[in-house]
Amino acid sequence: MVVYDGTQFQLFTSAGSGGGGNGTKKIIEPTDIINVGADFQYFIYGDLTVKGEMDNAGEVVIMSGALDLQGTGTFNNTGVLNLVTVANASRYASNFSTVANVPLTIVHNLGTEDFVFTVKQPSNTSPQTYEMIDVEMTIIDVNTITIKTVSNVQGRINIIPL
Repeated sequence: MVVYDGTQFQLFTSAGSGGGGNGTKKIIEPTDIINVGADFQYFIYGDLTVKGEMDNAGEVVIMSGALDLQGTGTFNNTGVLNLVTVANASRYASNFSTVANVPLTIVHNLGTEDFVFTVKQPSNTSPQTYEMIDVEMTIIDVNTITIKTVSNVQGRINIIPL
């Protein structure tokens, strides 16, 4: 016997070619406003492109991709943003895009708290050069860290265990 307890559920629907197979959108168009409630998770495999507005009070998980803000796109975060990439056993490297002061969770799966890391982004010069980015990094456990930047960054992180 099934008893309904009054719980309400929300289904994210997708429209157009930006939709993912799980009902979420991989491309948030300029006219779109996506709200992720406190008790909800928004899961994307690959890049999440935000050209419109995304308000996250729950959890946004981007697997093997990046958060890409384009044009006037905004990502308002009062919840959790997780970037998860499957890494090889000897090092971790991933491109990412993040906004200022939004903690970005990285699951590196290296099994250690002893490592060195760099965060860099391409400069606007020709020929192309890279500039190192200062980040606030917190070790969550032997497989997970969070980083926070003071400005919007489209960069690359490299983690090498010692």
